[in-house]
Amino acid sequence: MEGLTLQLGASLLHANYEDFQSLSGDFSGNTLPNAPKVSLNGMAEYKWPMFGGAMRAQADATYRSKIYFDTRNLERLSDKSRTFVNARLGWQPSDERYEVGIWGRNVFEETNIGDIIPIEGLGFDLFAMGRPKTYGVYLRFNY
Repeated sequence: MEGLTLQLGASLLHANYEDFQSLSGDFSGNTLPNAPKVSLNGMAEYKWPMFGGAMRAQADATYRSKIYFDTRNLERLSDKSRTFVNARLGWQPSDERYEVGIWGRNVFEETNIGDIIPIEGLGFDLFAMGRPKTYGVYLRFNY
């Protein structure tokens, strides 16, 4: 189909400690922190003529399976599988010197946990949150 671009990617990861013992315990067989077993990504872009130039619509998605944030693989220090979706709609004149449009990141407002750090001596965990749903406009120059 003219004007359509599709991209797909996949990753399977077996990132487990083979033999890991420390003063705080035996973590052999546990999954390494921030190592999803499955990661998928895809992008679809469609470009068509309009107003003497071209419109471009693009959406991309990334999926990652459950991750742990520590070597103990504690459930409270983990995050379930997540899918993040971004989108963009823009217009470009026929000489392709610039492009103007709108964009959105994490458009379905998926919770985005970047890290969980246990502060066990004080009885709580510290969460580092990633970027929330974000929208904007853009102007891009090509030279």
